[in-house]
Amino acid sequence: MAKRNMRPQTGNRRVVIALQMAGKPGQRKMSGILDYLAEKDLRWELSFVRHREDFSPEFVRALAANPVDGILYSFDTVPSVEAELAKIDIPTVGLDVFDQSPLCGRTRNLALVTSDCVAVGRAAADLLLDSGTFRAFAFVPDVHLRIWGKQRGRAFLDHLKAHGFKVDCYRRPRGTANDIDELAKWLAGRPKPCGVFVAFDDRALDVMEACRIAGLRVPQDVAVVSVDNDEMLCEHTVPALTSIQPDHVAEGDQQGQTLLTQ
Repeated sequence: MAKRNMRPQTGNRRVVIALQMAGKPGQRKMSGILDYLAEKDLRWELSFVRHREDFSPEFVRALAANPVDGILYSFDTVPSVEAELAKIDIPTVGLDVFDQSPLCGRTRNLALVTSDCVAVGRAAADLLLDSGTFRAFAFVPDVHLRIWGKQRGRAFLDHLKAHGFKVDCYRRPRGTANDIDELAKWLAGRPKPCGVFVAFDDRALDVMEACRIAGLRVPQDVAVVSVDNDEMLCEHTVPALTSIQPDHVAEGDQQGQTLLTQ
């Protein structure tokens, strides 16, 4: 976690929480924030922005004109929005905002809380290594090649390389809206049995469907490990999807704590 010149925040505050809550990770982060406020008996006046499209540059400029006391922000990088956030002086805590973001150029009243993508990638590698079954490994990134996915994949690759194994990385064809057939062909071409790490659960469902199309058995031919452990998805695939769960609740707790104390 990196912190930069945050003013202390105490007492009742008007705070905007901008957090994607369509999936389990965002919901768990929100739980962590709310649990922290309840634990500390902080009666902040909260405003919620739950969809990335609603947290627009215009919305940020409106906040600058009528300032609140704090912003808790966690959306996938949107450069135009984060460029506007970088210009304002409202105390802000960004969750999973990485160095490439324009927001990182801000030098006042900003703190960053980041999940440990390296630990996630290594955990996936160890899970497959510990089975003792696989001599071939592969990584499938998320469709948009987001930074957190790249970092998870790099850690997975590096950890397996240190153990003497090579990792094949899937590259989605450009301009392809639905790449299931291409993914099926690619998976069919991997040595078997193969341990496949996928950047997150939604993309892992694509991998499992691609295995079905290719006639590959899961987990006998291809074992799939992903990230986020969205129970609604993972417990209802056939077979059930193995998924690593980062401590999203602790991340949300840390975000609220950082806004209060830094």
